[in-house]
Amino acid sequence: MKKKIIIIISIVLLLFILIPKEENKDLRIRVIANSNNPYDQEIKYIVASEAIRILNKIKNDNIDLKERILSNIPDIKKQIEVTLKEKNYHDVSLDIYLGEEKFPTKTYNDKIIPGGVYETLVIKIGDAKGSNWWSLLYPEFFELSFEEINSNEVEYRSYIWDNIKKIFK
Repeated sequence: MKKKIIIIISIVLLLFILIPKEENKDLRIRVIANSNNPYDQEIKYIVASEAIRILNKIKNDNIDLKERILSNIPDIKKQIEVTLKEKNYHDVSLDIYLGEEKFPTKTYNDKIIPGGVYETLVIKIGDAKGSNWWSLLYPEFFELSFEEINSNEVEYRSYIWDNIKKIFK
């Protein structure tokens, strides 16, 4: 009996070791505005759009995205600052780092994006006391596009109503 338990535990541990983790698929980005006033919120969306544009350029499935982000943080910051200056937003301070952040579970177009703690590229603007914007770095992993994720539409659903509809299908 002990031998069987040891064998089962060994197989399970071996599977955890051998099955590749898709770490890059869980990477997220969070941009936190200086405040909630319209001016700072506008800056937040410019920063988020520019960050996504830059990250799409450095994405490479053959190289660990986390490592690419870490090595490119100074360039990411510089490119965002240049874009802000081009749009006449001067003296905007940015703090950019890769860290672990907690996210709520979200639903977009009937697709569930699980909540939890994820490796995240965090961009804090100024005092970072405003609302945040976040997204997946690989929305296509969930068959989503950035446009769907950025939608301001809120979908209200009822667990009970959804189950009633299933019964009558």
